Amino acid sequence: MRSALNHLPDAHREALLLVGVQSLSYEKAARICGIAVGTMKSRVSRARAFLLGYLRMDAADGLGVDARMLAAMPG
Repeated sequence: MRSALNHLPDAHREALLLVGVQSLSYEKAARICGIAVGTMKSRVSRARAFLLGYLRMDAADGLGVDARMLAAMPG
């Protein structure tokens, strides 16, 4: 997971970590990043799509917060 996250562009990784790991709303994450909510949603969506492909996962597998995602968080 860490390798997959490292292959994401910085903006997409930040978006995914804020929304997917820290469970912030799209609105709050967008404010933190100084971008529009639609841009935040797009970045998270693209990051998730990339990770699904990189990890060769099916969309049904999901990308919720789990032990692998938490282990990939910068310490």
